[in-house]
Amino acid sequence: MSESRNYELYRQSTLGQSLNDTLEELVLAHHISAEMQMKIFIQFDEAISQGLTNKIKSKCNFKGMLHTYNYCDFVWSFILSNTTFKTDNIEEVADTVKIVACDAKSM
Repeated sequence: MSESRNYELYRQSTLGQSLNDTLEELVLAHHISAEMQMKIFIQFDEAISQGLTNKIKSKCNFKGMLHTYNYCDFVWSFILSNTTFKTDNIEEVADTVKIVACDAKSM
């Protein structure tokens, strides 16, 4: 495992959930061990963090009403309502959004 701090929050993404479902099936079928499953998840955490840091160049602005916020263990959580997201050519509105933000320097 690398020395950088990687967060497990990407495991709750669609990609992370799909990986979890697949790994659970492999563990239940005795194709991989639970230890191997955890090693794969650690690699996933590192890869997704690096990929988002190094490869994504798009910018997005958002504006909404702040409903709740929390800061714990260097992680911010925000719940916004009536939020508008804007990129160069797309604008989307969401009723409720939860944003989890981590300090990039600690990763």
